Amino acid sequence: LINQKHGGPIAARVSADNDKRLTVKWTLKRIELRHGDAPRVDYTLNYLKRDGSATINAQAPELNDYNKSSFAGGTFGARGSCQAK
Repeated sequence: LINQKHGGPIAARVSADNDKRLTVKWTLKRIELRHGDAPRVDYTLNYLKRDGSATINAQAPELNDYNKSSFAGGTFGARGSCQAK
């Protein structure tokens, strides 16, 4: 989504970096998709250093869903794993 909407990397801020976890936050602004739009989407990525697992959460406080679908809301998330390079 970052590449699609902004054409490259954007600034993020580290909110925690210790022996256990790395937490990074960033915001995408003026997001328009085929099913809706949002003035901003706030992302938080948590990376657990011990096992490489990661969770990402996105919140769109003012999400406008054009289809009024049952999946509409303002909070989205995913889990996976990462490997530091």
